[in-house]
Amino acid sequence: MSTSAHFKLSDFPQKVLDPIATTTVPPIYATIKHAQRQLMTNAAAIPMLNGGGAHGHMALTLSPRAYANISNVPFIIPVAPPANLPIGTTQPEITKNNSIH
Repeated sequence: MSTSAHFKLSDFPQKVLDPIATTTVPPIYATIKHAQRQLMTNAAAIPMLNGGGAHGHMALTLSPRAYANISNVPFIIPVAPPANLPIGTTQPEITKNNSIH
């Protein structure tokens, strides 16, 4: 698994996600649930310390209540920094901001 923020297809356990429907077959609960499991598996494979660190990014595929059932540490979605930094932002502030995000 990659240790950088740049991930490749080879980093994911589920390389190809199964379709939930086709042009002739509508989605059903079982295919949607299967797709959610595949997404959860892939999300959990991407490390993150938030939410206790044991479940990677799995919280992004679950409701807060469902995630609380598997982790006693809440997953707080980080707030993205502004696209344009305020005028006068110093280099140390920019570096700190970049390291957080």
